[in-house]
Amino acid sequence: MKGISDEALRIMMNYRWPGDVRELANILEQSVLNATQSHFIQPENLPPFIVEKDYQIGEEEFTLKSLLREAERQIIKRALNFTHGNKRKAAKLLEIQRCVLYQKLKRYPELSSSNAALRATSKAISSAYAGNHGLGRGGMSSSG
Repeated sequence: MKGISDEALRIMMNYRWPGDVRELANILEQSVLNATQSHFIQPENLPPFIVEKDYQIGEEEFTLKSLLREAERQIIKRALNFTHGNKRKAAKLLEIQRCVLYQKLKRYPELSSSNAALRATSKAISSAYAGNHGLGRGGMSSSG
């Protein structure tokens, strides 16, 4: 996938996005899956309710740069959630170098703080599970 056609981008920019960023991320994901014959998302790859309605943006500005930045933030967030906050695994999943991920996380500091809480919760759940099932440090039963 190389990008979005000019016409599809115009349609997306004219949509009001009542579901905010999550709706945008879902629509982009669906559109990429629908664009099997093209290297670009075309209007026919977008959901009909976006194409059929003529929404007005109002005074909000939706630039390609801001849309891409928000999509990037959501993708990084999903990768970190999927890897339980493990940045090395997240970078590998995203197919970027870990130092690049750290640079991007500086741009989105809220992702680093939310993933610290996620890691702590994940460790607490793992510890509780191990304790309740008689598992030692190596995952083996401590009773022998």
